[in-house]
Amino acid sequence: MKISMRIAGLVAGVVMVGGCSTMLANQGRSELVAQCASMGENMRFLPGETRRSDNPLFSSASVQGQCVGPDHSDYDEAIGPDD
Repeated sequence: MKISMRIAGLVAGVVMVGGCSTMLANQGRSELVAQCASMGENMRFLPGETRRSDNPLFSSASVQGQCVGPDHSDYDEAIGPDD
């Protein structure tokens, strides 16, 4: 199941004045890990594309990926809530 998050629209404070896009991407990734974990005990987040933008006025980020279960070939590389 593919999921994506436009961080700027879904996580509070993800567009920051003079902020850091890496911090925003990490926030978004954490939110997606939590979403996957809420889908079932063994669900993990497999990161996909992350886009970051920094300029003097504001920073933004977007994170994409998919929720995977134990039967997925990349399950060991996926991020769980305890990772």
